[in-house]
Formats: sequence, C-alpha cells, structure tokens
Amino acid sequence: LVGSEMCIRDRMGNCIGTGSVKQVHICKFDDGKEYAVAVLRRNVEEEALSSLDALTNAEDVAIVAKRLGRLVFGEFNLFSEGEALEEFAATPIGLHHRFSVVRVHHHSPKCLVEEVARGETISKALKGCGKDWREKHPNVQNIMLLLTEYHRAVFDAFIKDGLIHSDIHLGNAIVQLDGEDVRFALFDVGQFETCLL
Repeated sequence: LVGSEMCIRDRMGNCIGTGSVKQVHICKFDDGKEYAVAVLRRNVEEEALSSLDALTNAEDVAIVAKRLGRLVFGEFNLFSEGEALEEFAATPIGLHHRFSVVRVHHHSPKCLVEEVARGETISKALKGCGKDWREKHPNVQNIMLLLTEYHRAVFDAFIKDGLIHSDIHLGNAIVQLDGEDVRFALFDVGQFETCLL
C-alpha cells in the first residue's frame, strides 16, 4: 500500500476515527508493528467539488467559495499533513516536556501512516464533566490544568515564533496518564504554518 519500505501485512483494520475528509484505521505492517493509517474518504473530493461549484454559481457567496476551496483542498493533501506534523514536532510546542507529536512513518497525497497514540481524546476524557467532575475521572483537574498550559504554549509560540496551529480542538489530542502525571499526544495540527510577525 505505501511503498517499498512499508507494507500492510493484512487488510485495513478497525476504523478508529472518521472526519469530514479522512478516516483512520489501525493496521499491522510487515515489520510486525501497528500504525494508524489515514486515508481520504471515498468520493470526498467529488462531493467537495460539487458543493464548491454550486456555491461558486451563487453570486452572493462566490468569493467565499473560492477561499473555502483553498482550505478544503488543503485538507485533501495528506502529504502536506505529514510534513506539518514533522515540522510541528520540532517547534517549542512539540518539544514541550508534557506534549508529544505522533511520529510520521510515511506520507503521500492520499495516505498518511503514523504511530498510534493510545488513550482517550481530551474531549472524551472531559465529556459529561459537571458537578460531579471529580468523580467522573480521577485526573480531570490535571487534564484541565494541562489544557490551559497547552493553550498558553500555542499562544506563546504564535507570539514568539509566528507558529500557527490551525486545528487546536479537543478531539485532536490524546490524554496519556502515568499515575497523576498527564501528557498530551498531538496527532492533527491542521494546516500548520509559520507567519512573519
């Protein structure tokens, strides 16, 4: 599937996540290890083209459709996503002692292979937290404190280095627990870029 260095041993494994553009499966490769394999969803490009064409034909939103097209088709390039993850891992956020970025093993325009980050996403770990949030999850308070630190690190990286993390939502990071120690594994940074301030 992904070239001479890596080959999927069996068929695509269980789907562990589906987004608007891609879906992710766990697959065992010929090196005996499991990896997360992201592939574009079937017909997603055709669906996007049809929707953008319809918007382009409506005069009042045609200019928005053109800008939207750039964003949408940027999401279809899994090679760029792999590049962004590798670049992001070398930033102050990726090098932070409590955050890690999944390692990329292969990336091409329609396939991205990366290490598997195991655990709950931040959104799942915090789901349903209300009055009884302390009982819901023993580490919820630590997760919330680290989430604050994560947002500070993203903001600091923007101010100091012009780094733009364009997909900082709670479904794009895995909570990893070691006793009371909490870490985040980051696996999607969107169309990450650096701007000159």
